[in-house]
Amino acid sequence: MIMRKFAALWLLALPLAFSQPVQAQAPVQYKLAFPNAVHHEARIIATFQELPAGPLQVRMARSSPGRYALHEFAKNVYDVQATDAKGKTLTVSRPDPYGWTVAGHDGTVIFTYTLFGDRTDGTYAGIDARHAHLNIPATLAYAQGLEQRPAQVTFVLPRAGRWPPSYGPTQPMRSGWLPTCSTSWTRLPP
Repeated sequence: MIMRKFAALWLLALPLAFSQPVQAQAPVQYKLAFPNAVHHEARIIATFQELPAGPLQVRMARSSPGRYALHEFAKNVYDVQATDAKGKTLTVSRPDPYGWTVAGHDGTVIFTYTLFGDRTDGTYAGIDARHAHLNIPATLAYAQGLEQRPAQVTFVLPRAGRWPPSYGPTQPMRSGWLPTCSTSWTRLPP
């Protein structure tokens, strides 16, 4: 009886002995700046690294947690650009209204866009000279196939104005949408 249990356990463990260990995945890095907040704009840089060969599909969410209606968040995204790790401009096409295809990368895509936000309603984004109310699905573009990667979000706060962050350096950001999210705050000198 003991021998049978040992043999069964050994057979179950055998595939683990020959499997490859899971490699850590490069986090998706987001940098949000507000150089034109007075006009309800944020400039967002999303860096996707360690990509497999082939085109990268970048998307904006079409729904938001707790909402049952479709929201076309991509309609508030414009001035889209992409480069590789060496700064070479990449071809960006728009196959549908919800996303972009980036071709010709070297394993890294730096995807830059402007987000318009004038609706502080909990579903969309609201940006002005006093604050930024950002709903993550309406704000951050994601790459198909990389949804489970950890993410790092950095906020570059405006020089002028006094934005009191809801989540600042002394309060960790809690996120149910991003699997792993760390934040950092940078206040530029006046």
